[in-house]
Amino acid sequence: SDAEIDTFLKTQGSKVPDDARGRQQARVYLGMKRQSDAERAFVTQLFQKYQVRVALSAPPPPPPETVLGPMDPVLGKPDAPVTIIAFSDYRCPYCRDLSRTLDQLLERYPDDVRVVYRNYPLHDDSDTLAQATLCAADQGKFAAYHQNVFARNAGAKDVAPIAVDVGLDLPSFDACIKDQ
Repeated sequence: SDAEIDTFLKTQGSKVPDDARGRQQARVYLGMKRQSDAERAFVTQLFQKYQVRVALSAPPPPPPETVLGPMDPVLGKPDAPVTIIAFSDYRCPYCRDLSRTLDQLLERYPDDVRVVYRNYPLHDDSDTLAQATLCAADQGKFAAYHQNVFARNAGAKDVAPIAVDVGLDLPSFDACIKDQ
């Protein structure tokens, strides 16, 4: 119903409750959720009615993956047991949101998680920003530069000011940018 959609959109923090596309997506999601909940309840009822017992043991965990390629730049503890590889674009708003989420994860599990960033520039200025973060990484300042780029929603014009703000050696940084 429209009331259910309104309630759902409010709980999701929608700033545009009258957006037709958003309302349609919410309608589809709520319909699928209702169907899934009904199927789950029906299966639970059948299990109880016919006293079904599952006798299979749980499958073993999957083997760990071998990560190939360089492990820099990295955020978090370099020898953490869990590695997340993030393919990111510094001009992408979704990547910026992902970066915030990964920062929270690193804060919550500082000894257990590391995040390896792989640049995947798709938008204008992204390749310049990606190169700048790698040049900052050469000076051990990847994390600070990376966070500044996302915090400022930076473009190519911001490369030098961010370098100054994070305390990079500017002649070395400029040479690195020039040499790509």
